[in-house]
Amino acid sequence: MKKQIFLICCSMLAGFIFIFLVLETGVRVYDKLQAHKAGINRVEHYTRSWQLLQGVEGKKYFYELQPGVRKIEEGFLYQINDKGLRDSKETFSPDPGAYHILTIGCSQTFGVGLKYEDTYSHKLEMRLNDFYRPQGRTFQVWDGGVPGYSLEQIVGAFEQKTSALNPDMLILGFFIDTIARPTWHFKGGIMYDPQKKYWLQQLFSKSHLISFILLRLKNQKFNPYNYYEGYYETVYQRWDDAMQQIRHLNDVCKARGIAFLVLDLPTLFWKGPLKKEDWIEYPLNRKLEAICAKEGIAYTNALLPFEGYEAAPLWAVPGLDCHYNPKAADLVTESAFRKLVELDPKK
Repeated sequence: MKKQIFLICCSMLAGFIFIFLVLETGVRVYDKLQAHKAGINRVEHYTRSWQLLQGVEGKKYFYELQPGVRKIEEGFLYQINDKGLRDSKETFSPDPGAYHILTIGCSQTFGVGLKYEDTYSHKLEMRLNDFYRPQGRTFQVWDGGVPGYSLEQIVGAFEQKTSALNPDMLILGFFIDTIARPTWHFKGGIMYDPQKKYWLQQLFSKSHLISFILLRLKNQKFNPYNYYEGYYETVYQRWDDAMQQIRHLNDVCKARGIAFLVLDLPTLFWKGPLKKEDWIEYPLNRKLEAICAKEGIAYTNALLPFEGYEAAPLWAVPGLDCHYNPKAADLVTESAFRKLVELDPKK
């Protein structure tokens, strides 16, 4: 009797594993076929661009882009130069006569799912040079975004690594999710939350089927960036610490004679005219703007200059989101460009 029960259990387990493997294979094939069509195919912070990363011991930022790596992920080519920045070339050649701008941030700034030419950093460089060329002025904009970075990691990486690039200006791509997300670590080829079970996160990251299911459950929510219940409560709880990080970054820039601009990247998408009163993050954006004004920090919001515009033509996927979305990158570029023309940055 015990033997029969054991055999039945083994048969059921084998059947479950077989069904799981069949579904896993099917979803992997689906992901491969849909890579160029869908906005987000996988759970972003566990699975995307991990082949570009390497762990770093003894640093506040815990992991970084691998210098010199060249990878194709989901049909997009990512090249990292020898300074650990996303670049179209494998080498880094700063023009001594140019005004150097370093953009820092998370995957929105890095440009996951975009060609290098479609990132807002590169587009901003082209836009500035086209505008200022008649004056004989040249700009270089370097993309220092790293997928998955929290605000703490962004600031830590600038302090300990990228500040050595000696930019004339620093642009922080501020994204609400950089407050809500944990400070990811890197191990076994994945970014993981050190406060949760690593083996379980590894299982989620390796399985396309589990990612497929989780993503669709999460996308049922009104705001696609609400990764979990209590998302905005977490943001409010960590808000003061985040603002202290920005103040600290401003102090670092002041001490080194680096101009500093906060580029606020909203996430909410809606149809119809852009109206700030319908904007769920508007109170947070205004709080950030007020703090920047008090601290003397230059600030711009990627949507405010376009209030009243019809939203639908501006996006290819939900959200003001520079993942897989050249149109959103165009919008961010134009907003940053307008602010820089107002500031008229010079060496």
